Amino acid sequence: MGPFVRGGGISCADSEAARNEAPIYDLYAVSNHYGGSGFGHYTAYSYSPGCREWHLFDDSTVSKVACLLLS
Repeated sequence: MGPFVRGGGISCADSEAARNEAPIYDLYAVSNHYGGSGFGHYTAYSYSPGCREWHLFDDSTVSKVACLLLS
């Protein structure tokens, strides 16, 4: 998980203090499913580091997410 964890992750050689710390992850996407196991609808949120914005993907629609929804 090193490339995906801030600070490079925790290895077996790290100190006791480092092993007791929870890793910090950078979140770039969230997948959502609405409905039952045999049917439903998927949406996804994705973060664009270049423009520092979250977007909602819903079928053929992509929209910018307001900061208020992220709190």
